[in-house]
Amino acid sequence: MKNYIRRFIPVDSLDIAAMESWLADMAEDGLFLVSFGTYFAHFEPRPPRKAAYRLEATVFPLVEPDKKKRELLEDFGWEYVCPFGKYFHVYRTKTENAPEIHTDPAIQAEVYEQIYRSKRNWGILYCSIYTLMLLALVFVRKPGFFNIILNIGFILIFGTYMAAFAILGIIQFLRLRRIKNLLKNGTPLSHSGDYRKKRRLYLPASVFMFLLFWSFLLTRFGIAVVYWDADWRELSEPIPMVSLAEIEQNPAFQNGHIDDANTTYVSGDVDNEIRFRRSFLAPEQTTITQSGFVPGRNWAGSSDPYEPTLSFRIYRLRCPSMGGRFVESQMDWELSDLMPWDTIDLSAETGLDEAYLCVSGKYSDALKKLFLRQGDTIIYVSYFGEADLRPFVPQFAALMQETYPTRKPQ
Repeated sequence: MKNYIRRFIPVDSLDIAAMESWLADMAEDGLFLVSFGTYFAHFEPRPPRKAAYRLEATVFPLVEPDKKKRELLEDFGWEYVCPFGKYFHVYRTKTENAPEIHTDPAIQAEVYEQIYRSKRNWGILYCSIYTLMLLALVFVRKPGFFNIILNIGFILIFGTYMAAFAILGIIQFLRLRRIKNLLKNGTPLSHSGDYRKKRRLYLPASVFMFLLFWSFLLTRFGIAVVYWDADWRELSEPIPMVSLAEIEQNPAFQNGHIDDANTTYVSGDVDNEIRFRRSFLAPEQTTITQSGFVPGRNWAGSSDPYEPTLSFRIYRLRCPSMGGRFVESQMDWELSDLMPWDTIDLSAETGLDEAYLCVSGKYSDALKKLFLRQGDTIIYVSYFGEADLRPFVPQFAALMQETYPTRKPQ
């Protein structure tokens, strides 16, 4: 494989005149284009010569140019080099006196008109989707302060990236419209532009977008939110928790689930895991999920098999002063407005900073949620089952009085 030389792409793909000037100057320096990447172009060293480049627009994104067109342009002294982005093919002159590919701006304008319409339609669709997502976030589901706390880095970086991406998209769209209008008015495209001056702005903008993109990935999947999970029953050491089996108090209870046909009991593997996550403002987030069944038992007043579940979460905040607001917002998030809730304040009874037991009321009293806080530590419990959760509140509260060890599987 040849060792190609990489050079940073100094201008935007729609700055056609500057791009063609840059490629021509590279040829005079003995570097001839081979391919384009996201930020770098690859060149092959050859004896220097004058060579003109043309960015030929196409209405068929990511499709190789027509074979007959390539052969025709070959006969006129233009060799096909490579694609550039979604909408361009790059051609290079084989001789200095090769005629221009286009002599009629009106015909060339037709291609740019179709690209312009396509980008406009896709832009409208994207804007509509993002608007609906924003409306759903604001009016359908409450974002909750605690969710911002857990993902603050991700939200800020992602928001900045999307804003910068939108600004660059608008700049490209306006540039495309200008090109289309010039061609429609009979003005041919210029093939000479000052890429050196524009590189001073384009380089830091590209570096900024590159860093934002990788920061987004790291905050989403790496540094700000890191997790591992395992079957909690397979850990080398026991973990401090109140198990679903203890709450059910039924000797026949088994961890596991019943298959989709409600005919076979499957012990083990489903929803019985421990997961650890980390973010900057909540450096420890541990979730333990449990599910099980009692063979032969159905839900009260139903023929469906009885399958209780328990989700047990512990949050350790970096700043204890955020704890009260955290619990308030978490309750706002977890307690659906569509379902009435009976809330019992158990703070004095448990001796914790805050303790609330919430039962879903008249629709389904099988659903109970427990919110506990002591300083920088918050416990949230979601239980779906027919047992009374209140007698076990002291056991959950006792976990707040000791250091909760997060043990990874060995």
